[in-house]
Amino acid sequence: MDGFRAIVSTEDGLRVRSRRGWNMSERVPELSTLPKGLVLDGELVAFNDNGAPHWPLLCERILHGNGRSWSRSWRSMCCASKAMM
Repeated sequence: MDGFRAIVSTEDGLRVRSRRGWNMSERVPELSTLPKGLVLDGELVAFNDNGAPHWPLLCERILHGNGRSWSRSWRSMCCASKAMM
């Protein structure tokens, strides 16, 4: 799946960081619903209305902070490759 590599932590509030340390937390506020105390290493992925992964939607939101894409009915997801609890 095409996505952005990220470390997602809910140990002390939501923190979403790229592998280079860029703070992406405010771009994916829906991840704040994850249980507290998690650390996930994986990919942020966006899904379109049909449930298919959609790279352009993810880029609009993560790279450009495009508000238009925030109002669309799509969701982002962290597909974890490692979880530390």
